[in-house]
Amino acid sequence: MENKWLYIKEAVKKGSSIKRYVPLDGEEKGNMFFDMEAPFEESFEGIFEYNGVKYYGEEINSQGSVVILGAGHVSVEMAKVFSVLDYNITVVDDREEFLTKERFPFAHKLVFTEFKSFFENNKLSPDTSFIIVTRGHKEDGFCLEKVLENGFAYCGMIGSRKKVAILMEEMAKKGFPKSLLDDVCSPIGLKIGAVTPGEIAVATAAEFIMKMSEYSKSPVSADVLENLGKSDSVIVTIIDKKGSAPRGKGAKMIVFKTGETIGTIGGGQGEFLAVKKAMELLKKSDCFLIEKYNMDNKTAASEGMICGGEITVLFEKM
Repeated sequence: MENKWLYIKEAVKKGSSIKRYVPLDGEEKGNMFFDMEAPFEESFEGIFEYNGVKYYGEEINSQGSVVILGAGHVSVEMAKVFSVLDYNITVVDDREEFLTKERFPFAHKLVFTEFKSFFENNKLSPDTSFIIVTRGHKEDGFCLEKVLENGFAYCGMIGSRKKVAILMEEMAKKGFPKSLLDDVCSPIGLKIGAVTPGEIAVATAAEFIMKMSEYSKSPVSADVLENLGKSDSVIVTIIDKKGSAPRGKGAKMIVFKTGETIGTIGGGQGEFLAVKKAMELLKKSDCFLIEKYNMDNKTAASEGMICGGEITVLFEKM
């Protein structure tokens, strides 16, 4: 395989998830391989040891997108709040007058169509997240059924407990398993007493973040994905985290020889040092490096953070 990172890029763009492993020591240190080439039968995540060799394993998929089904006043606030999370946002509704750039300046795509046509005419990845906030019970039920059939990373649906209970009962009668229905967040949002559309959007975004932090895959943002496999660059990945470092395992950043970066591993001193180290690696014949960055509480405070943490970072030339 000529360029493994290009292979990952193309596969993920087509909707696949790729499991990769990197030996962290031993004779094959730094030589990435995929699950079908693995010497072990089990699937592993994070740092682990097998036959005396340390490895890092992760499943890479696209960050996915957020589809907001419905374009009412709550949806306007949803698009606004979710825009800061760096996800592509699509808003769908069959009321053209509601789908305007003036109302949704933060949405990447506005789709004027019936919900039925949207699901029929669009191939949606199971890594897509859905927010169901249509104008009525009937439309909510239809969209929920289609989302359950499609699969999702996150699904939240607005509604009273009574309405939600009725819809869930209907979905159970259609044959959807309880385990899948339990994954739907409804009524939507963390229970923080949200009342206004803005408050509901904040509560939903918080719930979304919490759910996505439990997601077993390592989602790659669209800009990082697009630049995988480019020459004269280093991909930087957090492979372990201790304390309250801002980004978790799997977070990725690409550093080019010009100093330009795409993506983030959390900003601050740790990222600054990582960029510097990546640029040094590009000048050497080495293709692989592991570094630890420890930010104590005093250093963290000087960076404007609440408390410190330690990250272990993997550097790989592409």
